Formats: sequence, structure tokens, C-alpha cells
Amino acid sequence: MSILGILQAVLSLANTLMGYVSDRNLMDAGEAKSVAKGLSDAMDAIHRAKRARASVNMDADSLRDDPNNRDTLRGP
Repeated sequence: MSILGILQAVLSLANTLMGYVSDRNLMDAGEAKSVAKGLSDAMDAIHRAKRARASVNMDADSLRDDPNNRDTLRGP
């Protein structure tokens, strides 16, 4: 085998390895974007829940007429 054949084989192997590394980096970047979007969506949901909870009037009279209040005793 000549020097050119060996050099061609080494460069071919390096090219294949660089393609694998490039693909792996793209997959990792896609995964990171997906995780970041999931965390952002979760934080938005938490903020919406906190705003909804803060807007509820929590005095004793506000829950007396609530038809979904299970704490009141209702007769048959």
C-alpha cells in the first residue's frame, strides 16, 4: 500500500469521525432546546397557577355559597 492510500484511509476515517461528532452535537443541541422549552412551559404554568391562586378571595363567607364546596353538609 502506498503512502497516498494510507493517507486516503486516514482522512476517510477522520471525515467519518467528524461527521459522527457533528451529528452528535446537533442531537445534543436539539435535546437541550427541547428541555429548555419544557422548563419554560412548566414555569409559565406555575406562574399562571400562582396568579390564579392569588386572585381567589379566601374569606370564610366566599366559600359558603360555593356549590362545589364539599365541606358543607347537605341533606338527602
